[in-house]
Amino acid sequence: MSIIDELITDRTQSDVTHWQELHDKGWAGMTDDEKAEWNTAAMKGAYNYTDLNRVIAAMDYLDEVFTRYGYETGYRKIFVRNTSGLPDGYTKLEYLQSSGTQYIDTGVYPNQDTRVVCDVELLESGRAYGIFGSRIGYGNTAFDVFAFGLNSTQDFQDDYNKQSNAPLASSISKFLIDKNKNLTVINGVESIFSQSTFSVQYPMYLFGVNTSGTPNNQLGDLRVFSCQIYDNGTIVHNFVPCKDKNGLIGLYDTVEQRVYLNAGTGSFVAGPETVDTGSSTPYTWTESDVPTASQMSQYIANINALRGTIAVLSTTPATPKSMELLDYIKANDIEKILVDINQLIINMAAAWFYSGEVYSGEVDT
Repeated sequence: MSIIDELITDRTQSDVTHWQELHDKGWAGMTDDEKAEWNTAAMKGAYNYTDLNRVIAAMDYLDEVFTRYGYETGYRKIFVRNTSGLPDGYTKLEYLQSSGTQYIDTGVYPNQDTRVVCDVELLESGRAYGIFGSRIGYGNTAFDVFAFGLNSTQDFQDDYNKQSNAPLASSISKFLIDKNKNLTVINGVESIFSQSTFSVQYPMYLFGVNTSGTPNNQLGDLRVFSCQIYDNGTIVHNFVPCKDKNGLIGLYDTVEQRVYLNAGTGSFVAGPETVDTGSSTPYTWTESDVPTASQMSQYIANINALRGTIAVLSTTPATPKSMELLDYIKANDIEKILVDINQLIINMAAAWFYSGEVYSGEVDT
């Protein structure tokens, strides 16, 4: 039995009436048999999350078959819930990439209790540049600085209230940097400073280092996959690479619930779009989900996209214009369209064998 066999095309007004009767009774007024029926969440008189999941599963299947046969349907999966921590209208990206002129001003004034956890990939070699931090000067004597980057010999330069005298060896690659107060761990390698007290009077930059209020030549070519900033163990920023509905890209801070954009020149490059599924799939409806107008608009658009991929039967219903004022007839039509498409695909595949090489030249005797 396939998902197509589970589609419902025979709803009637009596199904709607029966659902309304149980709905009006309420849970307390139902019999045990009625409660059992209601709990199946498959009553024909309602169009709920089980119907959405069934129809979407059928659409997924048909789109997969079409794709296998070389068709492009224009079908788009509906993103039911956002598990990335981003609000509606924002799409999570795998990374944000700079070219040496872009940076993010985090607004954080680092001190001896600052911690930065940053997942980065370095793309440039041959010169010194920063990854994150701020400072008020240069030199090996004590001065206010909390920064991390590459030095001129392409070693990691790890600064904590003074320029490091013992850089960590590095190569142009991907790293998880955890600079926690006076201890830094990079892919398991530690760098330790003596504990001290200080505060930098300039805000920390990401994708570079703020030196006395300007990025100078401390901006680099790199990718940031994620970044968290803490103050004495309390998270103040959780940056997620993102793109908004207008295509503007930056880092969304799930703590402040706002986006941080490029403070430099040029434009960041957006990494691939990603889906953070979390503990449940973002494409599956649950009883607690409330469909939005845009989601239902895409739902209807997907039905129409599949219907328009091949010539349908003269008896195949038209696609409803919207999910507003949905009645049992339109609900039946939605699923009947998919049933018809599936049968046409079966017929089409069978016809290929009879018109192709398998039977060519055969003569009945």
